[in-house]
Amino acid sequence: MASAKEIIVDDDYGADFISIQEAVNNSVTGDIIIVRSGTYTENVLVDVTGITIRSESNNGSVQVKPLNESTGTLLITADNITVSGLNITGASKDSYKNAIFTYGDMNNVTGNTVENGSIFLGSCTLENLTGILYGEMNNVTGNIIENGSIFLGPEISDNLIAENKISNGEEGVHISCCGINNTVSGNTISNCSTGIYEYDQGANIHNNRITDCDYGISLSFASGGIDNNVILNCNTGIFLREACYVDIINNTIASCAECGIFDQENNNGKRIYNNYFNSSLNIRFGAGEGENTWNSSLASGTNIAGGPYTGGNFWAKPDGTGFS
Repeated sequence: MASAKEIIVDDDYGADFISIQEAVNNSVTGDIIIVRSGTYTENVLVDVTGITIRSESNNGSVQVKPLNESTGTLLITADNITVSGLNITGASKDSYKNAIFTYGDMNNVTGNTVENGSIFLGSCTLENLTGILYGEMNNVTGNIIENGSIFLGPEISDNLIAENKISNGEEGVHISCCGINNTVSGNTISNCSTGIYEYDQGANIHNNRITDCDYGISLSFASGGIDNNVILNCNTGIFLREACYVDIINNTIASCAECGIFDQENNNGKRIYNNYFNSSLNIRFGAGEGENTWNSSLASGTNIAGGPYTGGNFWAKPDGTGFS
C-alpha cells in the first residue's frame, strides 16, 4: 500500500496536477491535496476514503466552478473526507445542482465559501440496487453560503450543522424527515424565506441567530428542543404547523411584523418558558384547544431578561421600555 503524502494542485502547471479531479484519482487514504490559488472549472467526484482537500492560502483564492452545470460541483461518496478553504460555485439553487453533495459518513465540510448553490447531505441508491448509502455523522461548520442553503435529506442522522453564515436562500437550513440526533447550532441566517425548516424530526435547534426572514423557524410534525435562539425582524418568528410537540425555551423573539409565535393547530404538549417576547403580537393561536405549559417551577438562576429567577416568559412592551 502506498504511503500517505501531500499532493499539490496548481491550475497553471508547476505542481503534481493541474486539476483537483486528477489529484483525487491519484490519491490514497491519508493523502492531503493542497490546492493553490486559481480557478478550477470541473465537477469533482471524491470517492477515495480518508483524504483532505484544502486550499493552500485559505483566503478564498481557490475558485471551483462546475464544468457541467446540470450536476453538482463537488460530489463526495466516500467517508472521512475533509474539504476546507475553497470558494465553490454551484450551478444553481436547484437541489440537483448543488455546490456540494455528500453521501458518505464522517465527512467535514468546513470553512468554505459557497455561492449560488447549496450544501446537501443525503442518501443515494447503489448502482447495483443492493442498498442505500446514507450520509451520517457529517460536520458542516464555519461555511459562508450566499444564495443557497444547507439541506439534510431524508433518513440521515447524527449530523452537525454549526457556525455557518447563510443568506439569501429559499431556506437557510432544511431538515427533512425521519432522521434522529441532528443538530443545528450557532448559525447566522438572514434574508431567507425561512431561516430553519424542519419536517417530521426531532432535531436540536439552538444558539442560532435568524434575522429578516419571512419565517424564522418553521416546524411540521416536529419534536425536540428550540432553545437559546435569537429571532429578529421576521414576519413570523416561529411557525408551528401540524403536530408539533416541542420545547421552546430561552429564546429571544422580537420585532416580528405578524407575530412572535403562530401555533396553527394549537395542539397539546408544548413547553414554552423563559423566552423574551417583544413584538406587537407575540402569540397567535389557531382553532385548537391546546393545553401547553407556559412556565417552569420557580428556580434560582439568571433568566432571559437578566433577573435572578427562572419561571415564566418575559413579555416586553413593543417600545422596549419594560413589561407589557
